[in-house]
Amino acid sequence: METLLLPVEIRVKGAPLVVRRATTADVDGLTEFYRGLSDDDRHRRFFTAQVPSRAAVARWLEVTADHGDSLVVETMDPPRIVGEAGWVDIGDARAELAIALDAGWRGWLAPYLVDLAVRSAAERGMEVLEADVLSSNCAMSATLRARGAAVLPQADPGTVRLVVGTTGPTPVWSSSSAHPRVLVERAPSHWSGAVAAADGGLAVFVCPDPVKGRAHPCPLLVGDHCPLVDAADAVVVVMPRSGQAPDAVIEAHRSSGTRAPVVVVDSSIGRDGFLQRLARVVADGGGSRPEPSPERAPDRAPDPSGE
Repeated sequence: METLLLPVEIRVKGAPLVVRRATTADVDGLTEFYRGLSDDDRHRRFFTAQVPSRAAVARWLEVTADHGDSLVVETMDPPRIVGEAGWVDIGDARAELAIALDAGWRGWLAPYLVDLAVRSAAERGMEVLEADVLSSNCAMSATLRARGAAVLPQADPGTVRLVVGTTGPTPVWSSSSAHPRVLVERAPSHWSGAVAAADGGLAVFVCPDPVKGRAHPCPLLVGDHCPLVDAADAVVVVMPRSGQAPDAVIEAHRSSGTRAPVVVVDSSIGRDGFLQRLARVVADGGGSRPEPSPERAPDRAPDPSGE
């Protein structure tokens, strides 16, 4: 990965902009930028429509200067902040990501800013960037998922915790992640089985759909190794209720020699049934790789969870 050199001049919609690192001198400009956002955009950024105080903005700049990085996008004549992205070290080579853009400057600028933040974090030794994203914030979700984001499951249907890697097409397991580590593929972000496993103390990542909408292709599907798969103790592939035949993801596990046990479950399997099945798989794991076989639950009412 190339060294991130800032400032850099870019053109968006024919207008010149500069991307640079923020300084304490940007407190007033950044406060005005936040004030100029719509209530909805401030809510997406801060989870509240309230305009952050000048003191809060100053604190953000201090924290990112000491424990992260903060980038701003600025018009050149006259200078005015129209976007920002920043991250803060939260420990264990993980960082929290935040981004906001003026409505008039959106488009490719959001993914570009995320790319810069990823490069900045990688240079400082961060392995992943994490972001709590409102479930209604489709643009941010799409931007991060295009980079190969995986999900840390949580029960709150109003938000989703997305994680992107800084040095590869996927995130990686944290060095402090508990065992067993379970990778759940093709499940909705709030699938009850994954939430239950995480609530039970297992380390869980969800890859909602490794096929669709990705600028960074799923490594397993292009013949490469996936760090999430390689370090997992079990891989669960969740198939739709329609009961369609095993797809490219399952075939990729079969052909790649995935070390961990791989099982296929129907999305209608109940929470308790899934946990029981998972417990058996983990207990029998030991690096063996049974052939994937659908685990159906036709007598159960469909699980209402989903996106």
